[in-house]
Amino acid sequence: VFEGMDKYCQLIFGEHYDPHILYATIYSVFNYWEDLFMNLSNNMPAVNILVLSEITWEGSKQAASNIKGIFGPKVNVETWNHFDISIPLLSESPYDIICSFFSIPAIPGKEIYTITSESYQHNFQPLENIVNRIRYQKFKQEMASDK
Repeated sequence: VFEGMDKYCQLIFGEHYDPHILYATIYSVFNYWEDLFMNLSNNMPAVNILVLSEITWEGSKQAASNIKGIFGPKVNVETWNHFDISIPLLSESPYDIICSFFSIPAIPGKEIYTITSESYQHNFQPLENIVNRIRYQKFKQEMASDK
């Protein structure tokens, strides 16, 4: 970002460019661009979450609805409508995070989050940390692939 802004300032100011202009420009962007960090955050890719329940499908739909309500556009949430909840099937799924009401062994390339009554009491705070970390990782991968 710094190098890009430096080149941008050099282009605009030409022979009148002074490095102090760069710092003043960065200061102005950070301080006066309304909702800059909110806009940057909202443009990060969404995380794909799967919600599983071993008792009823309705339970997983309710949890999925709560997660979507809390995280909004940061996540895409679905429920599993297959009768087979096998580890190989879950490992091939396109989901980044698998949330369940029961214990699941570790799956390479997937984050596992066990939903408990405390999850609801704390508005899924530990899940938010996972979501933010994965969104940032996806964002870095997208930026690297754009180069």
